[in-house]
Amino acid sequence: MVWRDVLFGVVWLVAPVLALAAAERAARWRLLVQALALLLVALGVLLRPNAIFAAPFLAAYVVWPMRFDVRRMAIIFLPAVVLFYALVPLVYYGILDAQRQNPLHSILVFDLGGITHFSGENQFPVTWSADQTALLTSRCYDPVRWDSYWHVPPCPFVMQRLERPDDAVFGTPRLVAAWWTAIPAHPLAYLRHRATFMWQFLARSNLVLPVWDWLDPASSYGHSRYFTPLVSLHDMLQPTLLFRPGLWLVLSMMIGALAWRTRSTPAGAFAVSVTASAIV
Repeated sequence: MVWRDVLFGVVWLVAPVLALAAAERAARWRLLVQALALLLVALGVLLRPNAIFAAPFLAAYVVWPMRFDVRRMAIIFLPAVVLFYALVPLVYYGILDAQRQNPLHSILVFDLGGITHFSGENQFPVTWSADQTALLTSRCYDPVRWDSYWHVPPCPFVMQRLERPDDAVFGTPRLVAAWWTAIPAHPLAYLRHRATFMWQFLARSNLVLPVWDWLDPASSYGHSRYFTPLVSLHDMLQPTLLFRPGLWLVLSMMIGALAWRTRSTPAGAFAVSVTASAIV
């Protein structure tokens, strides 16, 4: 998954940079570069479909790199979101014929686990043993590892039960219905769960790279004399502010605010558009 995130970041930085570089070039050259940049924005959406609400800012800048216009952005925002939303199933399920794995249901499982933890009541549409219920309300919830219900002992029993072949819940309307029932029943627990996760993500130390997998004796990375210094550097930097997303969110807000007065220039429009996309 790390390669995907790295590629996503690079692609979405290259796209506006290309548009900025071609902003004042000849029309024919500019159109070619803009077409390439738009393809890169679309590729970024395919790499991370949850970026559909951030993509319109980059797409608008690529098409109109000379200035950032608030009114124009407001007009095209929702149509652009719809187009990017439609692009994902069109490419994955229409063109590539990918297998549906219900990635959205992963979020529902995490939410139900969070509500269970903070409410002290089981919100999953299945019955657990007393010991399993105690784990769900105490140890299983981890805002650092949303996948603890899949891979982190002693909690994989959750997904083992939700994906049980003879009575599967994951990927079915039963899970969606349980989510819709749990939120209005325990709104404060849901808000506590989401606030806890967001605070962890923005301000606390997170697992930036999957070093646990890479350092596994069975992994070729763990035996590479070129790679182990990188892991040491990662271990040194991970606890610092440099690896806190909140720092980059604040910097994006500051840069966007400072560039706002120059939004009618290509450089100012670049700064505003890129930071607005990053903030969203």
